[in-house]
Amino acid sequence: MNDTLLNGTWKGSYQFYLFPVGTDNENNENSEDFEPILEDIKFNFEVKFESSNGEFIGQAIEETIKFDKPILIKGFFENDFISFEKKYPYLWTVDEDGNNILDKTKPHNKIYKTGVYDEIKMTLSGDWEMPVEIINNYDGVINDAYCAGIWELKKVNS
Repeated sequence: MNDTLLNGTWKGSYQFYLFPVGTDNENNENSEDFEPILEDIKFNFEVKFESSNGEFIGQAIEETIKFDKPILIKGFFENDFISFEKKYPYLWTVDEDGNNILDKTKPHNKIYKTGVYDEIKMTLSGDWEMPVEIINNYDGVINDAYCAGIWELKKVNS
């Protein structure tokens, strides 16, 4: 991969892994018998990258939710490996009924994405992870956890 190839607009989607209730991994503990379940729903997004000397910045647009400020992207690539952070302008969550909730008074956690460029498919794809804190409803203890999933992008223009 090179700066010229990365520069431009890319479109794609991301998906979440579901952590089955009652498994050790619901609490993010290692377990050999745990298999994450990939959510069927794909969230479409678009990114415009501006790259120079293997480092890049960009802005993303989410199809699912419209923000009044840009979603910022910053990262690097080396050979076919790519790594970047995605930062929403403020907190976006989804409630139990699937409704979007925006809270402009709170920051959103950074989303860390890593992946590779596939020369044959001409796509970028990989995994993403977002650290979160989960409050236990029984005792109020805050535990570190994470959300995770997969993503893929294909270039649409320069």
